[in-house]
Amino acid sequence: MSNKKTDNAIRNLFIEKIYNICDEKKAEEVFLTYIKSDGTQKDITYRSFGQKCELLIQKFQKSILHRKDRVLVLTPMSPFGCIAVTALAISELVSVVLNPQLPEEELDFLVKKSDISGIVCNEEIYQKYAYKWTQKYPVFNIKTQ
Repeated sequence: MSNKKTDNAIRNLFIEKIYNICDEKKAEEVFLTYIKSDGTQKDITYRSFGQKCELLIQKFQKSILHRKDRVLVLTPMSPFGCIAVTALAISELVSVVLNPQLPEEELDFLVKKSDISGIVCNEEIYQKYAYKWTQKYPVFNIKTQ
């Protein structure tokens, strides 16, 4: 059984470490380099990573989501998935990460079984899959600016 005071201390330390790294120590260093679908490379600095997380955190805070709700992160392997999972962790929400390349019937089954309260995805994935779940769950754009 976990101790709530210890859990809060660990969470606060996690958040403090994330913000210290993103805002001060390594702000302008490259956090992640990824290859876009067009073959070009994109660098994301620690500061940019932190800012993108903060934008999603603000959206989660303004939503109907509550602490420990499960939120589907529907994204192919990309830095945006990393940003979403970090923002959800800071917001005390639970990430349910699925790859949109799964067959549609399997995605439908997993979404129903996951007891989610929200969805984080990009516009393309929204148009292809998530639009049919929006009546039931709030949807957040993973590439929020």
